Amino acid sequence: MQFASRALKINSVDVNYPNISADGNWVVYVASSLEGIQNIYVQHVVGGEARRLTNDTTWMSKSSPCFSPDGGSIAYDCWHYDTIDPGQNIYLIPTQGGYSRKLIDSAQLPVWSPTAA
Repeated sequence: MQFASRALKINSVDVNYPNISADGNWVVYVASSLEGIQNIYVQHVVGGEARRLTNDTTWMSKSSPCFSPDGGSIAYDCWHYDTIDPGQNIYLIPTQGGYSRKLIDSAQLPVWSPTAA
């Protein structure tokens, strides 16, 4: 079996936690703005513009985004430093965009079961 590799052009200076979809067509990652605001982005592996999935405007530490086995959702963890919802929790957001919802309180490093949908 032979695999091809290529560089993916990402328009950000600070990119972390890349993860590829099960079908190999999409990459999800955390990227920071110049102000240090982190958001979750998804991008097709052949290139093109990245799509920002989260729209945070305050400093929160995000990490470990990962695609669901069917590719329809992305789980990630986020550490809030505010007084309304402090702590690290796991969130879920649709791959096509929309609103994040808290999935698990006081948790980190989400991993999908291969049989989960």
